[in-house]
Amino acid sequence: MSQKIANITTQHFENVFKAKAELVVLSPGRINFIGEHIDYNDGFVMPAAIDKYVCLAVKKTNKQTASIIALDIKDKVEIDLNAPLVSTNKIWVNYFVGILSQMKKKLPKGVQVVFSSNLPIGAGLSSSAALTCGFAFALNQLFDLKYTTLQLAKMAQKTEHKFVGVKCGIMDQYANLFGKENYFLLLDCLSFEHKEVSIELNNYQVLLIDSQVKHSLLASGYNDRKALAQKGKTFLMENFEEIKTFRDVTKKHLDFLKKSQSKDMYDSCKFVVEEIDRVQKTVKALSKNELEKVGKYLYQTHQGLSKLYHVSCDELDFLVAQAKQYPAVLGARMMGGGFGGCMIMIIEKTAVKSFTENVLKSYKEKFGIKGKAIQLKIAQGTHIYTPKK
Repeated sequence: MSQKIANITTQHFENVFKAKAELVVLSPGRINFIGEHIDYNDGFVMPAAIDKYVCLAVKKTNKQTASIIALDIKDKVEIDLNAPLVSTNKIWVNYFVGILSQMKKKLPKGVQVVFSSNLPIGAGLSSSAALTCGFAFALNQLFDLKYTTLQLAKMAQKTEHKFVGVKCGIMDQYANLFGKENYFLLLDCLSFEHKEVSIELNNYQVLLIDSQVKHSLLASGYNDRKALAQKGKTFLMENFEEIKTFRDVTKKHLDFLKKSQSKDMYDSCKFVVEEIDRVQKTVKALSKNELEKVGKYLYQTHQGLSKLYHVSCDELDFLVAQAKQYPAVLGARMMGGGFGGCMIMIIEKTAVKSFTENVLKSYKEKFGIKGKAIQLKIAQGTHIYTPKK
């Protein structure tokens, strides 16, 4: 899979620029097992890099420009590095502009780039973080800029905030750059420290069902949810001196919030507090190999995302409801920013074929949409690609 996308990307680079790329980078998508919408709410998350990639072929030039070709959409841009770097009306270009603006002073030369991807766009697998982190990593390596891995993650996050307009947390970027093959990362989103978590699934596996829905509410809805939760936390901090982060909020505090503020604000904060607790319970259950409990927590997370945080949609709610009808499925939930994207689930390996056939058939009948099953492996974070001999 990685070899194919690397070959396609490097071959196009050679065809267009009449030279070989100096560096080829594979930048993975990510899944998040549990802890959704908690990375920007003081919590813990459990992401992992996956074996679906954005591939970037890059080369230094003597010009003060960045020549970038988006192979999949047959588009290109030439960015003048001596001019002010500002957002454009092309969203994909802004991911590059954001990184270049932060590295501009340290870049001695220009760069040529061709990128392509086998990562489903809009599926909640963080193709945007793969693009920004991959480009930041490539420039850091190509010019030996000596940024730390965490600095690169923060640059990629800042790009989303300032140049794309999505006020995301740091989970996607962190998982992309720190990911380790066969491990989930238990990331503390306050300290930016992580522990590696091995998951023994035995006769089960992680499976994604891509709803193929990409509602346009993502950026605005995501930012609205974040703002509401932050307002709730600020209100509680003003009224209770013991509260410094969402981790300090108890049921007593939530009851006070319920009486004083809007239902939407209460619901948002209630979900955050419960989800922070659920991540801890999930880690404990995994350590004891109690997969049934883990599955129950996944269903609870979906219920909260749908009914309290309001970032699900009819299509994802339907898919999760279908999963609940199958004893072979231990648990399922929507994954990602919301308003579309994927359902993540734990399912018996032997049931994958029949489940996907039946559920995708029901889904097509209900919504007229052809969903897609995605099987994956937990992979290494962004890295330099070296062809196998």
